[in-house]
Amino acid sequence: MLAPRKKLWSTPIGAVDHAIEWTQAGLKSNDCICDIGCGDGRIILRWAELYSESSKIDESSAKSEISASKNVSFLGIDVDPGRIEQCQSELKRCRSEGSIADSIQVNFVCANALDNTPGLLRQANIFFLYLIPRGLKLIHPILKKHKADAQLPELQVITFMNKIPGEKPEDRALVTVDHQPGAEWPLYYYKLQGNEQSGEFLIGGTKSLQGIKDGG
Repeated sequence: MLAPRKKLWSTPIGAVDHAIEWTQAGLKSNDCICDIGCGDGRIILRWAELYSESSKIDESSAKSEISASKNVSFLGIDVDPGRIEQCQSELKRCRSEGSIADSIQVNFVCANALDNTPGLLRQANIFFLYLIPRGLKLIHPILKKHKADAQLPELQVITFMNKIPGEKPEDRALVTVDHQPGAEWPLYYYKLQGNEQSGEFLIGGTKSLQGIKDGG
């Protein structure tokens, strides 16, 4: 198990606001936002809804922060078939109500991310992860390999509650949770850059010598 399964531990929707704030300025054509361990799909669906809303605004105003011409896509991955069925049902509802435009690509896939299936992560370059510490430790080298295989210059990674072992976050925010009034839980933002094949990895522009097995 990589992600918490109890509904009590579902990611608070407010986490999406911070994720968008961190990634929006550099959002570009063909970016793919991926949630590994997506559960009920709330993060992907909410992010897609907000993107869809901003795209509609852009059609009538050149001042929109997100351009409608940017073909951003969304991908949710979970090992539980029941969760994926729930995600797809909710996506269908969002489409029918118009909160997510038909032109915005949203996919939910039932798979085990640890299998490292070729093509599973597609061209994903922005990741949202709410995983237990062991899950982050296991997924870390898979993300590095994905970055190298897809020839991506950078991965942006947002983690909720737990840090990526051995990596230094660019930023940190606190998110309120519904079931614990007054409580705030951490959200971390990373930029992973560098050449994994040589063992050299950059964190926020600072060189760090880390082998691919670190965190594995």
